[in-house]
Amino acid sequence: VCEHATYHHLFEQGIRFLCDIDAIVRRYSATLDWAAVQSRAQQWGWRKGVHLALTLAQRLLDTPIPAAVLSQLAPVGLDAKLTEQAIHQLFADQSEVETISNAFAQMWGTTAWQQKIHLIGKRFFAPAYIVQQYPVQPGSLKLYLYYPIRCKDLLVRYGHALWRLWRRDPLLTATTQSKQHLTAWLEQS
Repeated sequence: VCEHATYHHLFEQGIRFLCDIDAIVRRYSATLDWAAVQSRAQQWGWRKGVHLALTLAQRLLDTPIPAAVLSQLAPVGLDAKLTEQAIHQLFADQSEVETISNAFAQMWGTTAWQQKIHLIGKRFFAPAYIVQQYPVQPGSLKLYLYYPIRCKDLLVRYGHALWRLWRRDPLLTATTQSKQHLTAWLEQS
């Protein structure tokens, strides 16, 4: 539940997952193997997301998570700002949150133009992605005919948000920055 809420949805589903965590912990508190939770979180590379999700459950719902578990899961580099950004994502207007994908937020938050271009090519125009999204076979020369269609699709999907970000819309800018910061932190090893 922690991994799904953090790495897959970046806290975009509201507090529903926190309620799930709270219900699981309260229902199985007598038999919950916290050592196994910690071990799997570490082994599968989910330590940061698990810690942040459990911290939010404890902070917002008073979920009885042992302090020792949180301290042992606590990753280096977690600051109060990250927790506040996660809370912002939880309670953000869902129409605002869904406007910006994690990849778009990462691209927008990058300051170096070379890195922006690299991310755009990698995340939005990779041949494998074009093949996945459109009816074209891998290696086919027709693949290149879908690049203008992909540009149009991206413009339709992100054009309004891009315009608002360019104009420094405070709500969308804050949401985008939160997503970018949380995604970058979760992806760091």
